Amino acid sequence: MIRLREVENGDADKLFPFVYKTPVTDTLIWDGPDSLEAYRDGLALRQAQTQKGEAHFFTIVEETTHQPIGSASVHPEANKVRAEVGLWIGIPYQGKGYGSKVVIEMLKYGIEKLRLEKMEAPIFVGNQASRRIFDGKYHF
Repeated sequence: MIRLREVENGDADKLFPFVYKTPVTDTLIWDGPDSLEAYRDGLALRQAQTQKGEAHFFTIVEETTHQPIGSASVHPEANKVRAEVGLWIGIPYQGKGYGSKVVIEMLKYGIEKLRLEKMEAPIFVGNQASRRIFDGKYHF
């Protein structure tokens, strides 16, 4: 179905059409990139933050096609006990259950690898899809 992997060179080019001037950014804290070059620079920065352990950024990949379809992140607070999580998925891939799978993978990562005690997701008013995903009862 999907898998999360670290951000790689080339992801920006594949993800850019899903986030540049699309409704995807209507429910994100971020307004999206101004250009492909800006998006490449942003992903390079996220790669560096992940390597330093400051935050943990992932590319969401559709397994059968190996197509990057979105982005996910876990941002631990300074105390490394709590974290904020977020994700976005390109419009052609929304409504297929991928978001729920991403949340499960982020929870596993945060609890098992980072040893977090609490994970939170800020959700914009009106973002019913994210409300459904994050209101789920997750067992793993």
